Amino acid sequence: AAGGADLGGAGWGAYAASKAAVDHLRRVRALEIDGTGVSVCAFHPGLIDTAMQERIRRATPDEFPRVGEFSEAHAAGRVPDPHGPARIVAYLCSPGGARNGATLEVTDLELQRAADEALR
Repeated sequence: AAGGADLGGAGWGAYAASKAAVDHLRRVRALEIDGTGVSVCAFHPGLIDTAMQERIRRATPDEFPRVGEFSEAHAAGRVPDPHGPARIVAYLCSPGGARNGATLEVTDLELQRAADEALR
């Protein structure tokens, strides 16, 4: 959820609301399934070079006022491909990755190390 839920931009109301809803659903589901052996968490991958990011970078400031912010991040190499975050998600789906109720960030070095070790 993170950015989209907390920093929505003009014209992206439905997207921002859906991100906030997913974040709240994580909290509620974690309480509902606690102790069952099933886990739910939220993973914030940050900026990832996806088709949506390409669409944002092609937008005009009228369509998306924060377009410059996203274009600058891409130009500076701060918009990685999805493979690194995808490995973390694969780890979180494994038995050792259970983090019920947690909100996890792609920048969490401990999480990255755990994923790398588990997926060798």
